[in-house]
Amino acid sequence: MKKIPVLICIDVEPDERAINPHRTDDWKGFEKIFDLFGQLRPRLEAATRSPAHVSWFLRMDPQITRVYGSASWAAARYRRLIEEIEAAGDEVGLHTHAWAWDEKSLRWIQDFGNQPWVAHCVRSSFEAFRQSFNRPCLSFRFGDHWMNDATLELVSELGARFDLTLEPGRKGGSIPEPFTGSLPDYTQVPRRPYYPSRLDFRKRAREREGGICIIPVSTGSLHWTSTVIGERDAKSTQAENTNAIYEGYHDEGDPRAIIGWVWDRNQPDRTLDVEIYDGNDLIAIAVAGAYRSDLLRAGKGDGRHAFRCPVPERMKEGRKHVIRVKVAGSRFELHSTPRKIRCSSESDPDELYVPLNLMYDSLSFCLILDKLLETMSEPYLNLIVRSDAAIRQGARETLENNLDYILSRSSEGFIFVTPAEMIERLI
Repeated sequence: MKKIPVLICIDVEPDERAINPHRTDDWKGFEKIFDLFGQLRPRLEAATRSPAHVSWFLRMDPQITRVYGSASWAAARYRRLIEEIEAAGDEVGLHTHAWAWDEKSLRWIQDFGNQPWVAHCVRSSFEAFRQSFNRPCLSFRFGDHWMNDATLELVSELGARFDLTLEPGRKGGSIPEPFTGSLPDYTQVPRRPYYPSRLDFRKRAREREGGICIIPVSTGSLHWTSTVIGERDAKSTQAENTNAIYEGYHDEGDPRAIIGWVWDRNQPDRTLDVEIYDGNDLIAIAVAGAYRSDLLRAGKGDGRHAFRCPVPERMKEGRKHVIRVKVAGSRFELHSTPRKIRCSSESDPDELYVPLNLMYDSLSFCLILDKLLETMSEPYLNLIVRSDAAIRQGARETLENNLDYILSRSSEGFIFVTPAEMIERLI
């Protein structure tokens, strides 16, 4: 069986995004996530029966220079950890941001609109990497999924063989902090590794035109996370089971979706349907068949008893709605139902497509991953995560849940690889 290559890209950086310019705090997130993957590596290797490699992308840009006195601070401070990473066969690359300190407002700004500054950030990062590791950087990720033609050409000129920045499907969007310029439109970016055209880095070259290969991040539509099989006036074919012992919970979710889980303790492998009501109005029937590792750990069958139903557009008018969920074909209502929600018509411009970030909520992560593996003719995964995931409340659990799910699908024939190893398998 041909194995599916999986890239895990860890952005190694300070624990806060807009860091305090007057404090040289250690990167506790990196320290913890290093320990976490040290513990996970034997499990990954046992599940795949192959060496497991991870890719680490170090911040070595002017923001690091300004705050820590040297772009190479992390390479020096964490020399022992990086030596162990390299000894394990992992990739070490660069993760460059365009942060600039604005003296007038006394805050950091992502200066995407200033190409000379962007070029300086890239050049200084590559030089710091060369001095630290006595070799050129081969793998690169720009911060906040930003890229343009001039920057990719520079990255290639400086010796990088792989760029792992682009997130197919994402259209513009925003970031939490002030920024200049704009975020790129990636709606037409190929969803597989490719050699880019020099005229437009977002398009595949007709013939190989340069040395750098783009390995897009794995992304998916939030519409894929829907477990809905019908809307208003829909009818479930599920017959009532008089011997059933139902157990389930209507979770507190966000305004975008109605989520929860339910199972039949007498038939733990049975997949149930749930009816979702707005007051007395049936708005959807959803399949409670999505995987959640917390359900598996709690002994709820194989863990495949969750559902996620997007809130219908007609309910996004700002009014309060009382949502009730019950097992289809029965009178059993889930614990903690009904719940009140209020939805706005305003939507996140990046809502349609999201990257497979290991910190992303586990239900959506697993559903998107399933869809990708089902629909790609020659599947691969490029997963991302910030190093601070290991110290954020709830984030570490989410990260471990998502990795547990990947391991639970070891029958798929996964193998954890570096960028070079992936391209050897795919191109």
